[in-house]
Amino acid sequence: MDEKIMLLGTLPPPIGGVTVHIRRLMGELKKEGVSFSFVDLRPPKVWSYGRSFLNVLKCDETIIHYQLNNWKESLILANVMRLRRKKFISTIHSFPVEYDKLNIVSKLLIRVADWGISCFVAPSETIKKRLIDAKIKEKKIKVIHTFLPPLNEELDKEIPEEVNSFIKNKGNRKVILANASKLYLNRDKEDVYGLDMCIEACKELENVKFIFVCPLIDDVKYFEQCLLKIKRYGIIERFLIYRRDVSMVCLFKAIDIFVRPTVTDSYGISVAEALYAGIPAIASDVCERAHGTILFRKKDLKDFKEKIRFSIESSCKYSIETVNYSKELYEI
Repeated sequence: MDEKIMLLGTLPPPIGGVTVHIRRLMGELKKEGVSFSFVDLRPPKVWSYGRSFLNVLKCDETIIHYQLNNWKESLILANVMRLRRKKFISTIHSFPVEYDKLNIVSKLLIRVADWGISCFVAPSETIKKRLIDAKIKEKKIKVIHTFLPPLNEELDKEIPEEVNSFIKNKGNRKVILANASKLYLNRDKEDVYGLDMCIEACKELENVKFIFVCPLIDDVKYFEQCLLKIKRYGIIERFLIYRRDVSMVCLFKAIDIFVRPTVTDSYGISVAEALYAGIPAIASDVCERAHGTILFRKKDLKDFKEKIRFSIESSCKYSIETVNYSKELYEI
């Protein structure tokens, strides 16, 4: 394609669905020979943000692709770009709250931001529906799953020693992996990423060990309660909470099952990633998931444990089809 693209977002660290997606998208664009630039809107040094923002406003690129869920930021950028006759694309990686539950200010921000945005990319039909509920015109929404195959540099990374030692000492047990971008409770006091469910499952299933990757702790009090519960249940030797950034790709080479017991989600890139690595993936039924995912009813511990047992006993092979993301998106 002849048009130049500017990607707006941030890169690892921290490692998360959005940051990994952006890094892989950049790798795909390079491979395809597409001309692009990247602006980090979450720079390590906070005072660098203003310079980054100005670089976007005075850009020469014709397509601006925004990847962060900040409606205030996208409102300003999108509408300035509309005045400059640029195409502004926004990938909505998550839309966790139903539109009706948003306050008046948030609803207004979405409506004004919508005016300047040429196209919304939704990772699933679930997010598309929420955008339509938010009064976004359906013709402006394109559903493209945001999973992209890992880069060679990710595949070459080593498993951290602490995690590797935990896995090697598994005996006859199966190692189950879960992850969270950060540990926190939502407004309904629910554990968003399901650390609580993993702890309960580990307590009741003697033939498993859990690794829960969570670099950021938003709710320290709740985290301490979880640690006390692990100790009280006597599963310290079978439950590892790893609090550093780590490439999930390298972990998939060594674990047996991946789980994503979230109470809300948009698609779950890590689920698709597990399937791509040939690992069974168990996830809550809160949204559309990658084909081949083993679903369980949201917050249903009994169903969650049954699906884990099924995965342990099953000999099914897992895989996932991938798409040329840049071609699907930028040829709109």
